[in-house]
Amino acid sequence: HLVRWALLAYVPTGIFLFLLCQVRSSLLKAILGSVIFAIGAFIYMARDSRKLGALLITASIGIGGVVYFLPQMVAVGIEGNVNNEDAIDRSLTVFDIDHLSQSRRGTWDRFIKYAEAAPFGAGFARIGAAAGAFEKELRNDPFFGDKYFFADNFWVATIVEVGIPGMLIMTVILIFVMLRMWGAIFAVGDFHRRLLLLAIFGSLAGVIVGLYGAEGILYNPDSSFFWFFAGMALKIPQIEAMEA
Repeated sequence: HLVRWALLAYVPTGIFLFLLCQVRSSLLKAILGSVIFAIGAFIYMARDSRKLGALLITASIGIGGVVYFLPQMVAVGIEGNVNNEDAIDRSLTVFDIDHLSQSRRGTWDRFIKYAEAAPFGAGFARIGAAAGAFEKELRNDPFFGDKYFFADNFWVATIVEVGIPGMLIMTVILIFVMLRMWGAIFAVGDFHRRLLLLAIFGSLAGVIVGLYGAEGILYNPDSSFFWFFAGMALKIPQIEAMEA
């Protein structure tokens, strides 16, 4: 119990770290995952007033800690390094709908363009830093040469590297994994395991949504994070069945 309460002290610190690192997508994922977990936990605990009360108290303390400590951390961070102010201002644009809606302009146009240009893919090492690392090899490609493809989107990246068939297969796999995980939440009876599954589901749902603005699970660390916790979540019902 002491460890759980101590972890609450890291909530404002973690958010402040996100702000300094300008990882707006991570902020969005964290918000989405937290909302999914909170709603699911609230519904699950609604029949047990004691557990629901504990959840509300914990959430209130966590939110209170963010409201009280985060502004102070921001002020200290700006005083310590003037560049921090620009970083924090950029991170806070995650709450600016107009700014956020313009951050991935042209994604759909690129999707259509690359799907028409390379319906079966242009091959691996065509996106991001890999394209530069394999520049000499790409130059010898008889079909696409050293043509550069810009993605910043999971589905655009998979279109470029493995084509429409590969993109559809990857998408079906992701949908299947999330559906199996959703079913696993209701398959377990243990209270703590169900909450753990709910937390994993919320976090990975945030990763899936974040694929619109990044290649995400195609590369580390998102890839390791997603598949490790997805595998763990799908194993939990089997562990409970073995113990029954």
